Amino acid sequence: MPYKTGNEKVSFRSVYMTGFQLSLFLLLSLTPSFDAGPVDLGLCQPRLLACQCGQGNSYPIYMQIPQCTKFYRWKPNCADCKDVPSDSELCAVFSNCLDCEPDIKQCLRCPAGRYGTWCTGVCSVCANGGICNRDTGRCDCPEGFTGIQCEETKGCLAPHSHIIGGEVIDWTQQYLPGAAVTYKCNEGFEMQGIPTLYCLENGFWNLHPPTCIPSAISTSPPTIDCERQNEDILHGSVNHDPQSKMLTYSCINGYELIGDALRICAPDGNWTGTEPECVKIITCDLPPIPASTHFTVSTQSRTNLAIGTRVDLSCQPDFVLLGDDSIVCRVDGTWSASPPNCVHQDHTCTHPGNFVNGEIRVAGDRSSSAFIIGATIHFTCHPLNYLSGDSSITCNINNTWSGTVPTCIKVITCPPIETIHSGHVNIFAPSTDSSSTFQVSGNSSVTSRIGFVPRFRGGLPTQSTRALTVQLPKGHHHIGTRASFSCISRYYDLVGSKLRSCMPTGEWSGRPAACIPECGRSSGPRIPLITHGTPSVMGQWPWQVGIARRLEEDNPLGDWFIMCGGSVISESLVLTAAHCVTHSGTNVMVPNDEFRLYFGKYFRNDSRDDEQVQVRSVSEIHVHPDFEPSTFESDIALIRVEPEITFTSRVQPVCLPSENDGDDRLAEGRQGTVIGWGMKEDSTYSDILQHVQVPVVPGQQCQKDYRKIGVPIVVSSNMICAGNETGGFDSCNGDSGGPFVFPTHSQSDRWVLEGIVSWGSPFGCGNERQYGGYARVRRFTNWIEHFI
Repeated sequence: MPYKTGNEKVSFRSVYMTGFQLSLFLLLSLTPSFDAGPVDLGLCQPRLLACQCGQGNSYPIYMQIPQCTKFYRWKPNCADCKDVPSDSELCAVFSNCLDCEPDIKQCLRCPAGRYGTWCTGVCSVCANGGICNRDTGRCDCPEGFTGIQCEETKGCLAPHSHIIGGEVIDWTQQYLPGAAVTYKCNEGFEMQGIPTLYCLENGFWNLHPPTCIPSAISTSPPTIDCERQNEDILHGSVNHDPQSKMLTYSCINGYELIGDALRICAPDGNWTGTEPECVKIITCDLPPIPASTHFTVSTQSRTNLAIGTRVDLSCQPDFVLLGDDSIVCRVDGTWSASPPNCVHQDHTCTHPGNFVNGEIRVAGDRSSSAFIIGATIHFTCHPLNYLSGDSSITCNINNTWSGTVPTCIKVITCPPIETIHSGHVNIFAPSTDSSSTFQVSGNSSVTSRIGFVPRFRGGLPTQSTRALTVQLPKGHHHIGTRASFSCISRYYDLVGSKLRSCMPTGEWSGRPAACIPECGRSSGPRIPLITHGTPSVMGQWPWQVGIARRLEEDNPLGDWFIMCGGSVISESLVLTAAHCVTHSGTNVMVPNDEFRLYFGKYFRNDSRDDEQVQVRSVSEIHVHPDFEPSTFESDIALIRVEPEITFTSRVQPVCLPSENDGDDRLAEGRQGTVIGWGMKEDSTYSDILQHVQVPVVPGQQCQKDYRKIGVPIVVSSNMICAGNETGGFDSCNGDSGGPFVFPTHSQSDRWVLEGIVSWGSPFGCGNERQYGGYARVRRFTNWIEHFI
């Protein structure tokens, strides 16, 4: 069998010896007791061994034989490694093959009549259209046949489809054990015997078919005579017996009678049954076989061959079979292929050799191992392979090919470049001047056909050709292609590599690019606001969202009213309070179409909006699964809008905190800013966006101060308390769901969303020691990231 080394995957370092190891090996080689046989030091390239595939009109195949280093008089020489069989032993296994492939350790195809891994077995002679199995040598029988040579019928033989004076009710082509067939007699006939027969396991019917005999005819003649029928039927004849008043039908040879074979003149003057017809029995005639061709037939007959009959064909010595070596009789009475032809080997070319990683198309007659003079082989490579050599070769009149089999060399390309959300990708192809090249991989130790195989330094050798020579599949890119990345606006930061190049390794240089929205940027001053708040500057809080609810018809406030706030965290997601999107005191969500969201809004009144205000509808609402409406625990929800918003100077996302952030931003007394259109100290809703600055209050103090006024609240670790002990500044009704933001320590113009306005005192807003409650966002970042 083809020889293959056992350890093909070794590290690069393993093929080198240290100076000490090499010196020690050379010293030992001088000692009489040292066996200086060949040793694999990684210094020798494999040699190529040419073997013939098959016998007679064979073609060469090539194997790589590993070489080891053998020292003779201090000089290293290359020789076959130990335990490598001789060349004749290695090549012998291919002698019985029809087609060979040295890398798969078996014949690709066997000649007719042989089977096994190396085609050493001789097949059985199969009858009734059976085919020799290439792996086992046994006959694979067609449906309805069994036995070693398919000589036995599987089940029972088909019963007579017609009986005189009767017929079979359910006649088929095959009867397996247990199948039943039922007969019935025509009008004017009586049945003698059992009407139903059963097929037994031994292949015989349990009973003989019944017979139909004419019923007793009245002694008095019929009052009406039957009309005379045609003397003949197509492809058959009719026998009319006037005395018995019977019609008997028969068919000529090669035709089968379908219908009633016997009809009787009934007393009413009509013939029983219907007129039958003669249908041709489908068979195949033995096709014309050329004189130089031997053939065998899978049945004993040479005429009227049944459907499924196979004819095997072969040639006399010194002749080559052009065409299929077996043909089969098909159900329509035709052969599966035209008979092949035997051509003297002087008029053919031998197989030119293997063609790997491509397809061939032959114009002209051929066999598996030879091609007739004038035949042309056209070669095409698989995608991402480059054809090196002639695209076609022709069998010349002198029995030689016009050229050699070309090689398909894999083209190294880079895969499709990734697209980036909210960004652009520009592709720049390599220059097409005379110096531009593309790189293709090629291992010379594989493609070379010379006896000595060169060893290269610095990795695999490469080949170069003009870049536009090879048409690449869509999405693949030549070596040297460059891709530049940019974001759609200044409100995104480009992370990763701005420029990437397709390298000779087939990989893109640099890191994948992405456009990340800039978060938490505020261009306005850091001044306080909502009960006792101050107006904000337009665009100062670009993440603020107005969440409006549809009002009842004829409401003086209009069709929509901003009842909650929210915060932009991406192009399609808004963070808000869970109680803003659920029915009061429940977990039941309000329908999506009951909401309208405003982005970049400054005035409450819609009539004062400018073209920079973006209005969106709601596609999804997600309430945190732990939300408890009675205690406002986990009072957080996400709204997905459609279509996505566009980031502008007035619409930008806020930064989210990290679970790993320190608690210093939420330390006691640290000032955060609440934003919204909520109720002012005069109990009216603000006409413009306001903000207020409030300090963080410890949860224990918050609980203690509320209990003093008879409100036993629980401030959990998922909440923040904030407000002034003296009151005055606070969030209020209409601010729910809005942001509670803190500036970062490193950048004064970047803000982080630490809280969401959630609850407040039942006695009103801005009261002494009655603080506001906020959902602690950093406790829910994992849940939020699940939707981003």
